[in-house]
Amino acid sequence: MEWYLKVIKNYATFSGRARRKEYWMFILVNFIIGIVLSILDNIFGMTYEYNMYPEYGSSTISSIGALSSVYNVFILIPSLAVTIRRLHDVNKSGWLIGFMYIGIAIFMLLIFSLIGSENVGLMVGVSLFSGLSMLGYGIYLLVLTVTEGTSGPNQYGEDPKELERLPIENNYTS
Repeated sequence: MEWYLKVIKNYATFSGRARRKEYWMFILVNFIIGIVLSILDNIFGMTYEYNMYPEYGSSTISSIGALSSVYNVFILIPSLAVTIRRLHDVNKSGWLIGFMYIGIAIFMLLIFSLIGSENVGLMVGVSLFSGLSMLGYGIYLLVLTVTEGTSGPNQYGEDPKELERLPIENNYTS
């Protein structure tokens, strides 16, 4: 829990580095909180169900929970910040996350521009190419988050492992 709280205390700190342990413990606690909030949303009837594509005859019903939604909005910035600091630890730019979101935006624009068109083959091709590209990029980001950080200082700051090993200085006088 201390690692989770450390990320929350550094709410919007995008500079510096984050160890693997800090990142993955935050992800684990976040996952557990998400499950608990979803259960509470369902117990208290705080979910909103909707049909994403009723105009296309879709019967897929999705639901959103009120508690989960509020929590997800709260945790968005710390999640981005710790992910960027984690990338800094492996000496990569935090803009790699931005490239992912730009790719998703381009994918969505292409798909929405093709919905309702007669060229189904093009829509399938764009969807397949974009989906596989994002999957590959997601795997690349996953590999970066599980990779051990750069030993010693790098362009993004001091090694967080070394900072934790430093002895705490006493202000006692003998």
